[in-house]
Amino acid sequence: MNPEPLRIAILGPTCSGKSATALALAAGLGADLISCDSMQVYRGMDIGTAKPTKEEQRRVPHHLVDVLALAQPYNVNIFLELCRPIIDTLGRTQTPCVLAGGSGLYARSLLYGHRLLPADKTVYAAAWAAVLDGHMAELVAELATLSPACAATVGKNPRHLARAIEVLRLTGMAPDNPRQQGQNPGINPGNWHEIVIIPPWPEHREMIAARTRKMLADGWIEETRQLMDVGLETAPTARQALGYPEILSFLHGNIKNRDELATLITTKTIQLARRQRTWFKHQHPSAIQIPAFMFEPTIGVKICQEILRGQGVCS
Repeated sequence: MNPEPLRIAILGPTCSGKSATALALAAGLGADLISCDSMQVYRGMDIGTAKPTKEEQRRVPHHLVDVLALAQPYNVNIFLELCRPIIDTLGRTQTPCVLAGGSGLYARSLLYGHRLLPADKTVYAAAWAAVLDGHMAELVAELATLSPACAATVGKNPRHLARAIEVLRLTGMAPDNPRQQGQNPGINPGNWHEIVIIPPWPEHREMIAARTRKMLADGWIEETRQLMDVGLETAPTARQALGYPEILSFLHGNIKNRDELATLITTKTIQLARRQRTWFKHQHPSAIQIPAFMFEPTIGVKICQEILRGQGVCS
């Protein structure tokens, strides 16, 4: 039996340098790159998702990038359905792969497994309509009657709240109830080499602000305006991508100038990064965490190579 090919996960919060590091590492290993990003799957959302360029995609084969239209939903279960066959195919061809991204729940579910909760499009649509109609407080109260902890966790995220209400109405239980049945096994984290990049917080904040300004200068507003014409505002998942709701608000005249827009997106991104940092520190027990500030990918690759050599899998 042939040994399994090298499998590496390069993970971390937004704007941590993980994508550039993963790309350079994959190129050096002759590996394919699998995107573990909840929004890079959407065609047309390029600037705002920091999607790899066409040249980068030619340099290293990418998977789960530009595979969905805006109107299509995307969640952890769909990610697993798409990702697992790719990993199986790469295994059969003995092709190394690098999983890269900041969607910590997606990565954790793939590697460690997660509970499979029921779903019904009609029930979710009703919950989502209530969210859009401004009834989030009522939904939070509904969820809190069975699980105050779950309500506190998802109550500020519209999509997560609607999903929790969907599960509650289908099962009569909150999603975090231990009686919820169904386990989706992971793919054995022991066969993967996980590296999580978490930069020092002051530098991380500065880089987030700088990247936001660059994205806006590179045409993020114009990109969003074009996506409006093809249904971004009604897209079930894509419309919630970080920064796009704020730009939509700007385009509708609700944000007065670009400086205010940049500040708002930067603030939202910093808030997300803080949550992601906490997640990756506690939810990926097999990972080696790198505190180094690694926006220079060659430095990141050298550190990753040293880690892999220490594990006896990279010469």
